[in-house]
Amino acid sequence: GGIEKAAANLIAFEKTDSIEPGESQTKSFTINKEDMASYDSEGIKISGGGYILEAGEYTISLRSDSHTVLGEEKFTVDEDIDYNRLVQTCDKWSCDFRVKSDRAIGKTWS
Repeated sequence: GGIEKAAANLIAFEKTDSIEPGESQTKSFTINKEDMASYDSEGIKISGGGYILEAGEYTISLRSDSHTVLGEEKFTVDEDIDYNRLVQTCDKWSCDFRVKSDRAIGKTWS
């Protein structure tokens, strides 16, 4: 088994201006991969504990609230990343979402 994790985490957020029906606004955010790391307090993968981003599939979603998904994208991490062994990290996922009223109408991931 892997490290215990929450089902969802709030990592970044942006608030739109007041959007009238039919209007849209673009908001951008960047998520550092290390912000998705979990703390291995039991020493399952890191002796003595530490932050690790486990290999596997991750879903980044845009939500209007904690339950309503407006858009999402899946990413795969090919191998575990042990942040205790890294001095500096720069890997990021960036996203531009165009939001129209109560739904995502376009997204660009990089």
